[in-house]
Amino acid sequence: MPTISDAIDVVQARLKAAITDVPLRWQNENGPPLPDAAAAFIFVTIEREPKSTYLAGFGGGRGANLWRNPAYIVGYCFVPKNVGLQAATDLAERGGAVFRSYRDDTISCFESSIEPGGDGASMKPPGMASEVGNYFWSIWETTFFYDQIG
Repeated sequence: MPTISDAIDVVQARLKAAITDVPLRWQNENGPPLPDAAAAFIFVTIEREPKSTYLAGFGGGRGANLWRNPAYIVGYCFVPKNVGLQAATDLAERGGAVFRSYRDDTISCFESSIEPGGDGASMKPPGMASEVGNYFWSIWETTFFYDQIG
């Protein structure tokens, strides 16, 4: 039975295999320091709506029902300022494409939407301890779910 930790493992493994030329950063993990000169990187979060789990199927009573857990993969894609909007949206599209319509035994992914961003100083992703003022950003968000029996 998959857990949120299993879902995170799948997300990290797929991204690490698909995007090898841009550093990936994760919530609450210490990575190597960012270079002195701004360079592209992606900060990835896994998010859930509070109390969003719902009954998706009856399986014979208490302890045997199917519970669906909706969640989101959010990739904050940062590129150096002055390299153009498309550099940021292209990076976001690459991340979103990894999960668009992907399904395995742990997670089922659906759409991946891309949002053109703006000046890095205008936002700071949750948990990110870095000056983002030298960057321009775009994000992708992929909806997914994982199921549990209980």
